[in-house]
Amino acid sequence: MTLREQLRGTLHEIIDPEIVQRLDDNGDVVGYSRLPSLLDRLEGSIRDKLSKLPGGTSGFKAKLPIHVEAFDLYRDVREAWGSAPRAALRALMNECPEWTDDEFIANQLAEARALRDSIRSVLEPSKRIHLRDGHGRAAECPMCHARMIGRTDASGERVQTPALVVDMAAGCVCLACGETWAPERFEELAAAIDGSTTQGETGEPSSGALSASLAGAGGSPGWRLPGTDG
Repeated sequence: MTLREQLRGTLHEIIDPEIVQRLDDNGDVVGYSRLPSLLDRLEGSIRDKLSKLPGGTSGFKAKLPIHVEAFDLYRDVREAWGSAPRAALRALMNECPEWTDDEFIANQLAEARALRDSIRSVLEPSKRIHLRDGHGRAAECPMCHARMIGRTDASGERVQTPALVVDMAAGCVCLACGETWAPERFEELAAAIDGSTTQGETGEPSSGALSASLAGAGGSPGWRLPGTDG
């Protein structure tokens, strides 16, 4: 892949919607979800703060609460790319196939990758928890029933990752459908997951279903953290 192609691909990740695969227990694709672009999600995390009411709302429309890092990063984006950063980045993506200066292209690629990675680090912090059920599988989203998603990582490889991701301070988000649960809704989410996973093949509750709690989050008994023995 040429430098120009890598630059176009990175800009595409920032300004265009992301298509993720919904996977079943066997890793087979059962559907696709279209999620807002990284830039849209960054803007939304700031713009929709006041619209996020107790009880939550569906989708990325009012995702996770605003935080200082998101505000600071969006301010930096506007300072670098102007008041319409999406249009400026789109123009760059359309123009770069005509460029011939490899050093200039490499510098632009480095800047684009840094922006992409910075947005991801704000929206999807590394200190997060993936939930699993009593059978050791990734927990199923109560809304879209996805357990895993398939997406492209920073190196361009297709990888599988659990759909439900918990940030202890901000809440839980399903990366397949965009449904969110603020920390005050953890008990509601735990009950919904318990209800969809505690029935074994015999129809009886499975003995180990979601047996540990979310430490320090006020979660309901019945949650298990990755790596715990229950």
